[in-house]
Amino acid sequence: MSLPIALAIVMSLSFSAKADEPALPFDLVGKWLAEDIGGKGVIDTAQTILEIEEAGTVSGSTGCNTVFGQVTQGAGLLKIGPLALTRKACAPAVMDQERKFVDAINATVDYRSERGKLILLNAKAETVAVLTLM
Repeated sequence: MSLPIALAIVMSLSFSAKADEPALPFDLVGKWLAEDIGGKGVIDTAQTILEIEEAGTVSGSTGCNTVFGQVTQGAGLLKIGPLALTRKACAPAVMDQERKFVDAINATVDYRSERGKLILLNAKAETVAVLTLM
């Protein structure tokens, strides 16, 4: 077998393996606005946004800092993060909301989708955050 043919076969196998990788579920993908974190509501002027891409990346804003990271789903578990954040300081109430949001994301292992809402769940199936599709 010639080198060009062998290289073509290897490349086609690697591209087909990537095509077979499962994409994130369509009801998880989107740009989401937090409306509740830990059952406490949110500060409306400090929009907390989480954008989940089909490719498995996540980005957004805590209302103060920018966040980015990875998201995976498999074997019945949802994993968002680890998240990287910029390091701006904001008003104490906004920083408190940011901390609660990051804690909720870190605790997330599953989700439910209902009527344009993304409900993030912890290991006890308790709601840690509710987000609305933007």
